[in-house]
Amino acid sequence: MSTPFRSEYKKVNTKFLFVDDLYQRKIDTRRVNKIVKEFDQNLVNPIKVSYRNGKYWVIDGHHTMMALIAKNGGNDLLVDCKVFYGMTWLDEVNYFLAQNGNLARNVNINDKLRAMKNAGDPDVSNMVKLAEKCGFKIDFTGAKGPNKIVALSTLTKVYAGMEPNEYVDYLTLLKNTWNGAPDSLSREILQGFYIFYKSYHGIFNPKSFVTRLKKVAPYDIIRDGRSSLSPGATKYARQILGRYNYNARDRLPDLL
Repeated sequence: MSTPFRSEYKKVNTKFLFVDDLYQRKIDTRRVNKIVKEFDQNLVNPIKVSYRNGKYWVIDGHHTMMALIAKNGGNDLLVDCKVFYGMTWLDEVNYFLAQNGNLARNVNINDKLRAMKNAGDPDVSNMVKLAEKCGFKIDFTGAKGPNKIVALSTLTKVYAGMEPNEYVDYLTLLKNTWNGAPDSLSREILQGFYIFYKSYHGIFNPKSFVTRLKKVAPYDIIRDGRSSLSPGATKYARQILGRYNYNARDRLPDLL
């Protein structure tokens, strides 16, 4: 945070502490249980809170708060807080995203992207908007399903490596080929097709790609790629190339 918000340390009852689901990650019960099991009062940091619109909003320390409640038999209790005053909602989001130091658990990339989208980040918002126009849903919770893209770290790299029109073309081909099957939106397929697309853009025939690859189950590409000796995601790109070239007169050269 660049703005020096006024703050003070005070005790606040947990029943008055609220959590904004638009930027906070969901509670990981395993992490809460681990904190409880390894609890050391001397290592408990104050919960960081923003006092906004007459309410206390937790911006860092949600898991700590839940662990303290668990240790108190599931009942609310007074907890040490560092309370910030004058923060807007966007300030809270930016603070939340900044908590990646050695003393804090790294925020999951999906949580980061969700917070950035809700904060109006232009790149993330456009990445999501264009994917939705292609018939996909960006799922920040990680719940797989038809047409749901949950491998958001991979999608972000794809988006960053393409012009917007290429990104739309890439996603449209995925949609037309496998109709949003969950396996087709896995990290392996997204990465492999990205490498194939960038290597052969302007060379391969999109209609032929859809016709030939839709006959192949995405899982078969993933399975065969995993047993390949090719490095990284290139192993999946090579599987896609092999399926494209199979019994084809217009075989593509090996550029991988």
